[in-house]
Formats: sequence, structure tokens, C-alpha cells
Amino acid sequence: MRKLFLSINKIGLLGIPIKFIVYLLSSFYSKLKHFYYETKFKSYIHPKALLLIQNSKQLHIGEGVFIGANTVLLCIDDPNGAAGQSFLSIGKGTSIGEMNNIRAAGGRITIGEKCIFSQYISVIAANHLIAKDQYMIDQAWDTQKNFVEIGDDVWVGSGVSIMPGVRIGKGAILAAGSVVTKDVGEYEIVAGVPARLMKHRS
Repeated sequence: MRKLFLSINKIGLLGIPIKFIVYLLSSFYSKLKHFYYETKFKSYIHPKALLLIQNSKQLHIGEGVFIGANTVLLCIDDPNGAAGQSFLSIGKGTSIGEMNNIRAAGGRITIGEKCIFSQYISVIAANHLIAKDQYMIDQAWDTQKNFVEIGDDVWVGSGVSIMPGVRIGKGAILAAGSVVTKDVGEYEIVAGVPARLMKHRS
């Protein structure tokens, strides 16, 4: 879509009606996609959630999942790397609140059952490579740490960032504002930047 609109912009004012038509068509398609995924997975997806899914086979949403307004679910392959690397799975009964950013781009994100996601959370499957002889935006994504695995019954507080290559065990709690760069064990409560173990659930 970005490349299409950039091309239309080169036409100048004549491109405005074309952009309007494309916008209407894309909005209609987006609504159909929401209805399709809600029906297929027997879940609730807020109409204002943004689903950027390249291939429906790379997405699984469990029954009874809730996805709040303005949350972004992104699952696309690396345009500069291998295809078929991306996958996003959300376990049944999980609640994902508003304004979250879950990006299975060039990697895999698996979220367990009955998890609680608050707001303003980022879950990132892969980073860009950073060789200095090439623009970073033109480089492939890192395939060494291109996954995030989150177990069942995990509570992710508001504003948490979960970095690539992290595994979070069953029953863990990630306190608000934490930046999770390392694995979190089962029933651990972590907080801070970077996140550190505070205590265990009892």
C-alpha cells in the first residue's frame, strides 16, 4: 500500500480521486477481513484493530480471544530475506487490550492461553541487521533471534516491550514499563529496564 500511494503521489492533484477510491476499497476489504477472522477463529476483534497479515495461513487465533481497539497485529515476511519465516499464534481465551503492537515480521510469535495484555505493549519478533556498509532499512532481519514465546497465564503490564529471542514461562508477570531482553521463568515477576527478577508468584 505504501508503494502504491507513493506512486499515486507522483501524479499530483490528479491522484487525489484515485487515492480516495483506493482508500474506500481498502477500508471495505479491511472490514471483510475482520469479519472473516472473527468468524473463522470464534473471537472478538475490535473494528479499529489493524490486521496486517500477509498470508492467513501464517495466523492462528484461539477461540474466545479478545483484541482491543487500535491494536496492530502484523505478520509479514522479510522483503529482503527468506519467505515463510513469519507466524503469529494467540492461544484461546487470551485478552489483548488496546493500542498494542505485536509484530511477527520475519519471525514467530506464540502467545499462550488465558494471557492478559494491558495497553501500549510491543512484542517484536526480529530486528534489522546493522552492517555499516548498507542502509539498515535495506538489510534483512536477523534470523538468529527471530522469535518470542509466551506461555499460558502470563500478565503483561502496560508499556512493556518484549524483545526478539525471549521465552516467557507460564504464569509470569511482566510489570508495567519493563523492557524484557532475557528469558523469564515460570511464575516469575519481573520489572525494570532491563527487566529483572523481583519475586515469584505464591
